[in-house]
Amino acid sequence: MQPNFAMRTHSSTRTGVVVPLYVDPGKTWSTAIAAKVAHPNVPMVFIANVYNGPGSNIIPAYVKFIAKAQHAGIYVLGYVYTSSGRRSATAVDADMAKWSAFYHTDGVFLDEMAPNDPSYYTAATQYAHGHSLWFVMGNPGTDASGASGPDVINFYEQRGYPKLAFLRKPSHLSYGKARWSYIAGEVPFNGATIAATSAYVGYLFATDGKEPECYCRLPSYFVQLVAALDS
Repeated sequence: MQPNFAMRTHSSTRTGVVVPLYVDPGKTWSTAIAAKVAHPNVPMVFIANVYNGPGSNIIPAYVKFIAKAQHAGIYVLGYVYTSSGRRSATAVDADMAKWSAFYHTDGVFLDEMAPNDPSYYTAATQYAHGHSLWFVMGNPGTDASGASGPDVINFYEQRGYPKLAFLRKPSHLSYGKARWSYIAGEVPFNGATIAATSAYVGYLFATDGKEPECYCRLPSYFVQLVAALDS
């Protein structure tokens, strides 16, 4: 049974982990779900990506594993690309509707987000919220306004950990940590850095993988990463 819409929230005071799972359900999904079961207090978000979006047909394995993840307390977002705000709103809305109808995801991950087009992403977020997709994460991968529309904005997606000076910018602090997330690629596990940066973001992800394969597998230290956020 799905939790009541009104009872759901992404704005936990504890920093969670956002996991790009651009791989078909199976062992990788099971490993990530097991980490959540072992650390139930750590908020966790999966980003599902069937075929650069929801695809055109329902795939039973995704239905099964998305439900399994949600049962474990994980929020699942469906991948939707936006081509820096150039993709038509009709196409974006259609993908969001499919994620809701096919897989009953908690929300969507708006990728390739233009950092300076608030009207486009506000409209997309409103459409999602109106179609039972309560959690919208936008991914400009670079700095963006906290008023850009999505519930959470992934304002850093680069090689290396973000600098504390960036995370502490007044324009970020004024919206609170729950508004922000980051993805750090090609980095070793660094517990001190994760602890320090977690004070400024609602979600984070660090991986020792390189693009493009880094989102097709978990980092070698994934369980350690989740455990660190449980401290």
